[in-house]
Amino acid sequence: GTLQALVDVAEWSARETAELLGTTVAGANSALQRARERVDSLRLEGALAREHRPASARDEQELISRFLAAWEAVDVDALVELLADDALLTMPPEPIRLVGPDAIGAFFRTVPAGGFLDRIRLTPVEFNGQPSVAAYLRGEDGTYHAYGVMVFALAGRAITSITGFAECRSVMIRAGLPEWFAGDPPSASSRQIE
Repeated sequence: GTLQALVDVAEWSARETAELLGTTVAGANSALQRARERVDSLRLEGALAREHRPASARDEQELISRFLAAWEAVDVDALVELLADDALLTMPPEPIRLVGPDAIGAFFRTVPAGGFLDRIRLTPVEFNGQPSVAAYLRGEDGTYHAYGVMVFALAGRAITSITGFAECRSVMIRAGLPEWFAGDPPSASSRQIE
């Protein structure tokens, strides 16, 4: 969950992570080892995400562009059309695991921002070598604030899994993404979160 994201994604040191979590370096390292083992076992079971195998870089870019356009248009039917029949949506560490376009479509219609997708702006990023989007939620003042990240796995020309990380503002900021913006989302084509 958060611990693994801080170390593996944001490249925080064990000392920085321990300080943030209020534990010792040894405690942080032990928790990280357990988290990695759990994630590896879930990945082998196919419970967290599918393997990323796009048909080509061009197809990957086109698919993410279509996802962004459908999101901006608040067209959940168009989002669902991009999903494989056995597509998976997870949100570690939450116990959310939805399988299939119908379940994922119902989630998009009701959960993020209460189903008001137009309150969330997306900008493309790369997360661990996979296509992803950083999400920003519009606040009462009209500005957009760091909200989360969605990481995609593709097979051929379909999205096979979406792994959502909510409330990861500190990871987004550490990766060089803005904490907030007004107007259009920041261009992030050259940003990479590893």
